[in-house]
Amino acid sequence: MKVRTFIALGLPASLRKELSRGTNLIAGQDKWLRIRWISPGKYHLTLTFLGDVDSARLSELQFVLERKLEVTRMVPCKIPAITPFPFTSSPKIIAALVEPTYEVLSL
Repeated sequence: MKVRTFIALGLPASLRKELSRGTNLIAGQDKWLRIRWISPGKYHLTLTFLGDVDSARLSELQFVLERKLEVTRMVPCKIPAITPFPFTSSPKIIAALVEPTYEVLSL
């Protein structure tokens, strides 16, 4: 079986709270419920989208990523904008765009 898979990092509670304030303002303007709203506990930083991955490979992928994260330190990041995504007339999500600094890109 294939599973839609992406690699993401969790966010600190303080950042989730701040982003939640911004999305609550936007949600009040989403009269047609076009955007898929999620709880702040599910907010994350997507590093890359892998597409459909065979579920048999997920354990291997998790193992490799956990080893990598053991030696990865926290990096500062700035979020200069919150915007609908994809950038069309029918966005599906709200994305907090992260400034692409060297530290962020090296993840």
